[in-house]
Amino acid sequence: VFILLAISLLGFGALIPQDTVGACYGTSCRGLDPAVERDSQGRLCSTTAYTVYGGYTKSGTNGTVKNELRYSTGCASNWSRASVTANNSNTKWLYAKVWEKPSPGWNYYYYIGGNPLPVGSYCYTKMVSGTVATVSFVGISSTSWSGPYNPSHQYEG
Repeated sequence: VFILLAISLLGFGALIPQDTVGACYGTSCRGLDPAVERDSQGRLCSTTAYTVYGGYTKSGTNGTVKNELRYSTGCASNWSRASVTANNSNTKWLYAKVWEKPSPGWNYYYYIGGNPLPVGSYCYTKMVSGTVATVSFVGISSTSWSGPYNPSHQYEG
């Protein structure tokens, strides 16, 4: 009887719609990875995304970085994506930051390093709510530092 009940419960679990389990939307996406999290339809947040603002590049002595503020229609969330579009021997650190402007000012940053980073390298932040004003910062640098990401540094894009 126990084995039959366990099989019945497992079979019933398969009937529960899985695409809505763990879905995020708006503020519930804060701090989550857009390449992992899903919307209520079961689609990855990153697959329902487009570049809202940016797509522009900034060049300097450390290479060229592309800044994109991404928005997912399915998850109502934003994140920042940075990519190397031209490099040189100084292209060693790539940074991205996304910031919700209104209080409480949720923000996330992410970086990658290499010696040097090849063209096509990219990084992106975790998500913030897409229902409020959001700012995207990216940068490229030849040196790293300790402490929080500071958008006043020279690599801000």
